[in-house]
Amino acid sequence: MHEVPLEKPCSQLRLGAMAPALTAALLLCPFGPLAAETQVQATDTAMPLAGKTLAGKAKIAEAEDQALLEAGRVLDALHLSAKTADWDSYFSLYSQDALFLGTDADERWGMAELEKYARPTKGWRYDVMERHLLRHAEVIVFDERLSSPAYGACRSSGTLIHTLAGWKLLQYHLSFPIPNEMAKEITAQLKRHDGND
Repeated sequence: MHEVPLEKPCSQLRLGAMAPALTAALLLCPFGPLAAETQVQATDTAMPLAGKTLAGKAKIAEAEDQALLEAGRVLDALHLSAKTADWDSYFSLYSQDALFLGTDADERWGMAELEKYARPTKGWRYDVMERHLLRHAEVIVFDERLSSPAYGACRSSGTLIHTLAGWKLLQYHLSFPIPNEMAKEITAQLKRHDGND
């Protein structure tokens, strides 16, 4: 989970000659790109200030956790709708300008090309074995380890973006991971297939 560190506030303090407490304003610098959520008001004592700062940090963490949960639900819905050939639901999860990168080198498809391929089929099944999500502001990148009844071990990776309609897929890439000890054998076959050997 991406954590937003608390930065030290730029503060200017003035103490009255006889006053035991702070007598002037505490001026705070914004805490990075989420300043609207993390900036706190000046107070007369340090303890309430620290409490509000920690509360702001907790609010950021909670919002980030929620975003990652929503992105995970999008990916779950993607696999379910592909498995059941519910293509209307499937394509609603992509942005209009999204790209699909398939296992074939020529499969760099926009949504129109992917729909032309997908809609006549009865769907496909990839079970999620492991998933990783990483958020950077309004973008979430992911990778998944998948299991396919047809192909065995597979991998997906891609990008989701936050839109007015929620998180949408901007890119999805499906691949077959190759064990290192088999790489030369497999790539030699690919060279022969492509006529480069």
